[in-house]
Order: sequence, then C-alpha cells, then structure tokens
Amino acid sequence: MILELLTASIYYEIRGSGPYLFIVQSGEGDANRTDQLVDALQHNFTIVTYDRRGLSRSVGKEQDTCTLSTHSDDLAGLISSISSSPVHVLGCSIGAAIALRTAHMQPGLIDTLITHEPVMPSLLPIGSRDAHITELKDIQDIYTREGWLAGIKYMAKVLGINPKTQAKESDAFIEPMTLDRKDNFDFFIQNDLESIISSAFSIADLIEVAQHTNILPAVGKETSPDLFDYKCADIISKTLNKELVVFPGGHNGNCTHPKGYAGVLGRMLK
Repeated sequence: MILELLTASIYYEIRGSGPYLFIVQSGEGDANRTDQLVDALQHNFTIVTYDRRGLSRSVGKEQDTCTLSTHSDDLAGLISSISSSPVHVLGCSIGAAIALRTAHMQPGLIDTLITHEPVMPSLLPIGSRDAHITELKDIQDIYTREGWLAGIKYMAKVLGINPKTQAKESDAFIEPMTLDRKDNFDFFIQNDLESIISSAFSIADLIEVAQHTNILPAVGKETSPDLFDYKCADIISKTLNKELVVFPGGHNGNCTHPKGYAGVLGRMLK
C-alpha cells in the first residue's frame, strides 16, 4: 500500500490482528526487513512496517535533504492515517531515534515506545558523544574511500555484529549482502547517518517525551556494554529509571532471533 504525503510516497504493509504495533526499522531496512518477526507477532498484534523515505519503494517528491525530522513527520503521517488512537512502536537503532522525535514533535500518537539500541549520540555525555560521532563519521569515510561493502563491514564492527560468528535461531533468515541492497545503503550512509550526527535531541527532550509516552529501553543480550548503541539505551534506562530490557541476539536480534524477540515483545506489551 502507498500513503501519499505532501512531499513523499510512503510504502507500507499491514499484517495480523490486535493492537497496532508499528516497527521502525534499523539501518537501510525496509518494510520486509523483519518478515519473520512479523510472522511471529501477527496473531497478537496488527503489525505495520514501512519503507522509510529514500528506501526501496518509498520516494521523496522533493530533492531537499531528508532529516530525522522529515522521517519523524513521515512516521506521524503514517500513524495518523491508520489509527485514531495511540499505538505501540518498536524502534530499532535509527528507528528508535525517529520514533522518539515523532513522540516529541507530536504527543499523543505513541502509547508505548520500545527503543532498542538507539543510535543517538546527542544523549551521551560529551566525551562519549564525540567518540560516537567519530565512529559514525569513520563509517562515512570508509564508505567513500573503499566502497559500500567496506563501509558496511566497518559499520557492523562498530555495532558489535560479526556475521560469521553471530548466533541465530536455526530457521532465521539473514538477508545476504547483495547489489539489491546497495541503493538503500547509499541513501542510509550518505543521508541518514549525517542526520544522526547532527541531531540535537537532548536528555531534556527525552524526559519531556516520557511525560506522555511509556518509553521502554532495550538492548541485545550479545551487545557489549562498551558499545555506543548499548550506552545510548543504558542512558535512557538510567535517566527514566526504567529497567533495561534484554532481547536475544545483538543489535540485529530482531532478525537473528525473530521468535525469541517476539516472545519478549509480547510480554512487554501485555
């Protein structure tokens, strides 16, 4: 299905039955990134997934830079077009950053927001923030100098993902690195990483969002506490005095452990 917004055409899919659960994907993931997770959830939730603007089947109508605010407006428009009441949202990595900004800009759209390892350097203390931003800029630099596969390999390392050794459920399907994904990676690294680096979403903004949205920070069991994505989730946990929920797998546990991940989600949203 296509949602026509003023400045973009957004592709989305709706599956299942029950309360609405919107999934805002990580990285260059499109609506089908987490099909196995959706399969495991659709008996208890109505799942909405979508291609972010600039990815796969979603197309911007203008050539202006696409920022986190743009993505947040798109998510708000999608939620408003589908549900007349607040919804649950799972935001993974950049998806968590987008969903938090949506909840901040338009209160009342999101009831419960699970922030799984958000990529949000702006929430970290200055020293950690600068180190995190340097890592993100290094991804861009390697991508530019050595090509998309080298950039992806380094990004996986920064996120604590080792495709060769990562644990996964026996029937989990891990999308291979093919040329079909290159255009999405191009857009993500050239556009979306820059918007993450320049984001000014603050601890004060986080506290404001928590006044009307139930924020549940989460990490993967295999993600090291030394990594920035873990640290971002941890600072949300500590700031809001919320338990840091642990999911199976690592940064991409929604793909490597779809059944186990769905089980944790279901218990969180009971």
